[in-house]
Amino acid sequence: MRKCFLLTSIIYGILIVISTEFLSLFHLITFNSILFFWLGILLLSSFIFLKILSNQNKEFTCSYLIILCRKKLATLTVFEIVSLACITIIIIAVGITALIAPPNTWDSMTYHMSRVAHWIQNRSVSHYPTHIQRQLYQNPWAEFAIMHVQILSGSDRYANLVQFFSMFGSIVGVSLVAKQLGVKSRGQIFSSVIAATIPMGILQGSSTQTDYTTAFWLICFIYFGLSSLNRKVDFKDIFLLGASLGLAILTKATAYFYAFPFLVWFAIAQMRILRLKALKPILIAGILVLCVNAGHYTRNYSMYENFLPTGNENKVYKNEIFTIPALTSSIIKNIALHISTPNQKINDQITKQIEGIHKYIGIEASDPRITMDNFRLAPVGRDEDYSGNPVHLLFIFIAFSLFLFKKSIRTKEIFLYMSMNILAFILFCFLLKWQLWNSRLHLPLFLISAPIIGTAVARIQKKWILYFSTVVFILFSVLFVLSNQTRRLIGEENIFNTDRNEQYFAKRPSLKDPYVQASKYIKSISPNSIGLFLGQDSWEYPLWVLLKNSDKKDFRIEHINVNNDSFKEHNPYPLGEFRPEVIVYIDSDRKNKIMYKDFSFVKTRTFGSINIFVKDTTGRLAKENLKYHFKKLVEYGNMAATMPVTNKETLTQKLMMRKQELIEARLIDIEELEAINKNLAQHFKKELLAGLEIRIQGYMKSDPTRIKYGEILINRWIQWAGGNRFFN
Repeated sequence: MRKCFLLTSIIYGILIVISTEFLSLFHLITFNSILFFWLGILLLSSFIFLKILSNQNKEFTCSYLIILCRKKLATLTVFEIVSLACITIIIIAVGITALIAPPNTWDSMTYHMSRVAHWIQNRSVSHYPTHIQRQLYQNPWAEFAIMHVQILSGSDRYANLVQFFSMFGSIVGVSLVAKQLGVKSRGQIFSSVIAATIPMGILQGSSTQTDYTTAFWLICFIYFGLSSLNRKVDFKDIFLLGASLGLAILTKATAYFYAFPFLVWFAIAQMRILRLKALKPILIAGILVLCVNAGHYTRNYSMYENFLPTGNENKVYKNEIFTIPALTSSIIKNIALHISTPNQKINDQITKQIEGIHKYIGIEASDPRITMDNFRLAPVGRDEDYSGNPVHLLFIFIAFSLFLFKKSIRTKEIFLYMSMNILAFILFCFLLKWQLWNSRLHLPLFLISAPIIGTAVARIQKKWILYFSTVVFILFSVLFVLSNQTRRLIGEENIFNTDRNEQYFAKRPSLKDPYVQASKYIKSISPNSIGLFLGQDSWEYPLWVLLKNSDKKDFRIEHINVNNDSFKEHNPYPLGEFRPEVIVYIDSDRKNKIMYKDFSFVKTRTFGSINIFVKDTTGRLAKENLKYHFKKLVEYGNMAATMPVTNKETLTQKLMMRKQELIEARLIDIEELEAINKNLAQHFKKELLAGLEIRIQGYMKSDPTRIKYGEILINRWIQWAGGNRFFN
């Protein structure tokens, strides 16, 4: 049954690729097309299933399933049943989190979920102009699956379930790998306990990251590779190996080097059995891998002239030197991510020790050629971007040491499997720069290591070690299951009592109000087209969520003024020419007017770092905008002036009013003022605007001199403006 689950998952994974790529060619990624496709698959699957049952003369009923489960449970010990129950509880808890909480991972807000929104709008997975090129070149299978679910459900309610399904599948797959390594049910179940309790896995299992999905396909590839290790491969083996490896690669590029050592091992094993005849199945499997990835490769090559591009971020990801000291440094620093503690002082001491080791190695710990930013250890938390797996790392070292030095419990397959796991880690360190969030990329390695730990502990004669280890893993996992930092099951603020829109901003709460206010304002304008001018790491997806949550859902959103390889002059947008009516500019730039395609856009509102520009075809909007912001400027100024300061809270409120007063002043277009009267513009700029800025600087730095000088300039403006009228 477990093997059938993996096989079925691979088939459905391939079906998602085929349907997505085919429908995309004709811009048919729509609700009707996707629904029709899956209904067809459902009918075909049902027909095949019933045909098989009729041939076997068996009645497939619920009672039949219950009997099968009872028979299986009867063969298990109490300890094994309790372990399975604990795994089930963990899976259910993570599943509830995945279902209730919205996607809120940082990368999901920038590119994972944003690319899905663009594909659904474009009815195609073709590349499009974007300031965030990760939306294009990053491997897309997980997002393909999310897109299918999102189109059919009409929301992102089930988006996290792709990773959750991968978590469940990986736990099943790990038990099968352990079985293939010669372990009985006790070791298989313990291996599953290890897989289910990986902190990073628990945290990612309810997210829209892609590392668990990558791990699942890798586990499938490794299992089917191990199962065909000592025999001739047949067509089914070739399909399962090629398809699972292809899906792993299509999900995330880390699969290239995690799978490579195992691929070489399996290929050599077949060469020993079939000699040169092994080249044929190896070639067919390789072609299948290419076929699965052909669509993504083609799109990347068409845009970047490179099958494996990294946009402008090539130096961000890849090591620039390949030496023994550089490799040693990367290995030490990547392992260190999993020994970080909640105490920053202890982490600083560990960092100093590691920096001391680097002096002997002959390379700086923060060498920019092999390190992104400076090397440091952040306090360990319950976050899917940074969490380490210290207990699992300790058991990996113990298990590997046991197999290395205790030949009596080691087999050839176990030794080779362990070696391939180590080589995969070395390859990762050799090729990729150290990053503070590399621990999430290590998740597949920990899952691949789980059968080694399970096998080692299961082969030790003393049962208490197995019992004790299981309790340690399960107890250690409880905090991560219940108290994910961005998706809490318990606590004052949890996924059940917190507004869904608020949960999108769990990583950056300060962005919630600006995004909500900006979206509300844009919806009040009711535009047909919205242009985006973003940074490379801007949060785009919340705009889609908040803007689409309205009566008007047929407007179009595109990136504009794109100045990178994703913009093509001959046919930039999959849906054709784009002319925005509103532009969202996420930047600190103080421009009050921008030109786009010969049209003037006036900045009408600012919410935090979000600037809203509205198309001004007649010039009337610019004048109305001046009046509006002058009026708001006076309102905020009067409110701040009359607000008494009695305590810290009222002082903070007054300061907020003063800041808002300055924001309104900055929204006043100096050029537009000059068109009315140059003298007005000069006095506004040199007295009011300068005075407001100097006064705020004085408040922020607690500098009475600046505050006083700022108020002198403001009073000059008030006196001058009192005797002059420019607006009717």
